[in-house]
Amino acid sequence: SQMDMSPELFPPFNRYNPTIPSNEVICFGKAGANVLGISRDRVYHIRKAGVYIKVTEMHEGYGIVNHRALDSVGSAVFYVTSHGLKSVDVQGQLDEIRNINNVIVREWASDLSEVQVAHDPFMNCLFVHNPVSEESYVLWFSTSKTTKVADANFDLVAQGPWPVNWTSIEYGN
Repeated sequence: SQMDMSPELFPPFNRYNPTIPSNEVICFGKAGANVLGISRDRVYHIRKAGVYIKVTEMHEGYGIVNHRALDSVGSAVFYVTSHGLKSVDVQGQLDEIRNINNVIVREWASDLSEVQVAHDPFMNCLFVHNPVSEESYVLWFSTSKTTKVADANFDLVAQGPWPVNWTSIEYGN
């Protein structure tokens, strides 16, 4: 019924229509208690305001290059744009990560649709990987240093669980 408060029931006016209807969100990233929806040309800051969901369009021209080029790190989201590596924090502030922007903008320009980002919380670093050129850059948060890894012939970087004990049972051998 329309009088019940159920999450699957949406009132007719409880929807957000973006200024450009064809500008769909490619991926979402968690930034603290908020969510960032990132499209090809802008960032949508999504947060709860009382009983409502408030969506704010921001950072036009700083959209993401593909759905794998984003990861959440604490209260910020790091992602790759055609302008380089960016981060957006919980309040929506856009910051530029200049360590590898020259590489992204100049050397990886033709491969941006394949670039991937993954955070490793145990190593306290962010991996930015290009499987086409087989290069990775590691941004170390504890030392503020950057490492280039050449001949990184990996197909995918992703965040996920790592087995503590390597056993043959886990891998079917």
